[in-house]
Amino acid sequence: MSIANRKPRLDMHHGFLLNIRRNLTVQAEQMSSLPKSVNLKPSRQMDNMSGNENRTSTAFLQNTGMQEDVVVLDEGRIKRQMISLADLPSYVLNAQPFIRTAIEEPVKLSDIQLGQVAQALVERACEDVGYFDVAAILCGHIAKQDERRELALNTIPDTRFVRAVLHAIDQRMSGAAQMKKVNPRFWENFCLFLGEAYMQMRIKGDPLLELQNLLFKILHNLSSSPSTENLSEVNTLAMLFKQCGRDLEVADPEKFDVIVCNIRDAHVAGRNKEIRCILLMLVECFASNWQLSSIAKEYYELE
Repeated sequence: MSIANRKPRLDMHHGFLLNIRRNLTVQAEQMSSLPKSVNLKPSRQMDNMSGNENRTSTAFLQNTGMQEDVVVLDEGRIKRQMISLADLPSYVLNAQPFIRTAIEEPVKLSDIQLGQVAQALVERACEDVGYFDVAAILCGHIAKQDERRELALNTIPDTRFVRAVLHAIDQRMSGAAQMKKVNPRFWENFCLFLGEAYMQMRIKGDPLLELQNLLFKILHNLSSSPSTENLSEVNTLAMLFKQCGRDLEVADPEKFDVIVCNIRDAHVAGRNKEIRCILLMLVECFASNWQLSSIAKEYYELE
């Protein structure tokens, strides 16, 4: 679908926003009652939202104590940084050497051993709060190391590790309904891991269609009732939307428009002031071509 054909859809969202702005006084009163704990800031992974080659953003490296020049360091030192980032002592003892070897030289591991590494990373991404982005960055690094090996052998770059990660993700997805019911936090961590893994794991710079399709499915779920009535799930929706939205819109504009319309409708029908504010921000972010104005940023307390 061309930009010209999509413009009426954007105008529709702008018109919706203008109607909302007419009630600015009421909205301002609602905003003043929001708890300060609500996180409306873009996640740190969004600092490099449009870049494909170096997905380990400067902001993330700074937040983990690494220096900005890490991207130009020799390969050996980068691997050491990745090993430090992995926090190997927190893994079970028999998994630690496999993860270390996968980071350094995945070619030395068998398919079964790489599968065990993928399982360990995906499992910890779900169960360890705050580790989802680290796990995804490690997956991207290992996949890139594996891809270099196959390119050197002039084979099709369909890496063993990528397949192992996708298999581990499929296993988690098969029990997604139960995971969401029994431990919602694991489910939300899993969703955020998928978003970051989609941004990190590329084959020749191209996204993995399997992850792309999963993200569309998850975003559709999160932008529909009853998820849009749950503040925690809406925050997860917001992080995924800001993290992957631009890429997904380019990949399939029509599918992404459905998600935006879901979010808009959920805002209109919503009763919770905090949730309605977050949903409105997402619609405005999309309608503004992923760049909120300074006034909008101040309004949504992004600054």
